[in-house]
Amino acid sequence: MVEVAEQKDSYRELFAAFQGRHRETAPWLQDLRRQALESFVARGFPTPAQEAWRHTDLRELAAAPRGLHPAEADVDEERLAGFLAASAGFHRLVFVNGSLRPEFSS
Repeated sequence: MVEVAEQKDSYRELFAAFQGRHRETAPWLQDLRRQALESFVARGFPTPAQEAWRHTDLRELAAAPRGLHPAEADVDEERLAGFLAASAGFHRLVFVNGSLRPEFSS
């Protein structure tokens, strides 16, 4: 299992890369994101010992590989078909790994 310090460094590196790609973001939002990251790093994932999370097991999420590589995501219309509702008369925004994919949005 990955050591806690290594996990924290991993999240900080991902955050720095994300912030680097989103330099045009408003400074107040950058600060808010930075505060959220530091709060997460200090607390970690919620545990069943916390009342609001007592029925939610996040071990699988915590162990999942981390990365923000939307440009490399293997996504196409056929793969998305099962996730998309009929779009007649509706607006649709598709996000892959947290990034808007306009080619799948309408």
